[in-house]
Amino acid sequence: MDRRVISVLVGLGVLVALVVLAARTPARTSERAIPPAAWITLPQTLMDARDPESRRLLAGALTYDDADGQPHGDVYGTLAFRCGREDRQEDRRQPREVYIARMTESSLSLRPPPWRIELIPGGDTVRVRVVEAPFIAPSLPPASPPKRSEARISKASLEGIRQALSAPELWGPLPVDERICRDGPFTLLEACVDGRYFVSQRSCGYGAEQAARVLSLFRHQLPSPR
Repeated sequence: MDRRVISVLVGLGVLVALVVLAARTPARTSERAIPPAAWITLPQTLMDARDPESRRLLAGALTYDDADGQPHGDVYGTLAFRCGREDRQEDRRQPREVYIARMTESSLSLRPPPWRIELIPGGDTVRVRVVEAPFIAPSLPPASPPKRSEARISKASLEGIRQALSAPELWGPLPVDERICRDGPFTLLEACVDGRYFVSQRSCGYGAEQAARVLSLFRHQLPSPR
């Protein structure tokens, strides 16, 4: 066969290979770039902390210690501080998804006790941790560690909780004229998904009915602290 013909065929073969490779590469790249869907449906927009309301929420979220749920003021242990921070130690790296809820029927009463609920999805289960955690720091250190419970529960069993927590009225911005009750129910929600931090607060107005429904589901379906 003529050398020129061979050169043309080889050149065409290389061109076809490059075209095929170029066509396949973006598809594989886009597949890697799309993260799995989060367990809880959250707002698509990033949190904007420039406004006073967002800074107030962050200040409240940074008040609590993440290790035992007590208001010691250890900002380094809170989800608001840890979310999105890379840790070089493998055993200290954060899970892809963490959801924390601090909820009580009355912010001025300890009966029933306020709960801090931590949900960490993974595979087909969710690691659930519940701690009795007051919203107001005690004047003296507690005489004993707070009551707590921990369990792994299937996602199927928590589907009702997942749907309730995904309600838009729990995570969207509050109306401008929304007032905050100081003596009624209180809910502080936090989430960290793929390094993105979310925080929301509800009390007696917008979203309060849905928050009460979530707390009722928590009380009935999650293991009580002991």
